[in-house]
Amino acid sequence: ALLAGRPTFALTLQKAGNPKLARRTAIDIKRGPGVALHDIVPEHRCHATLPTIDTQLNPIVRRPRRNDPPPF
Repeated sequence: ALLAGRPTFALTLQKAGNPKLARRTAIDIKRGPGVALHDIVPEHRCHATLPTIDTQLNPIVRRPRRNDPPPF
């Protein structure tokens, strides 16, 4: 992705289990893929493809019940 000029993002899970994208810094990239504790996602470009791999994350989507307090 970087060779194609596309920035990359870290796909992590928040405490509530929701996915979150965060732009990777030069320090993150320098660490290399073997140290990443999250998935690496390239910037989207229409009609442009890149090789893919399976995700390491297992997001659990939890729908709040009607009387649950808000998560904030």
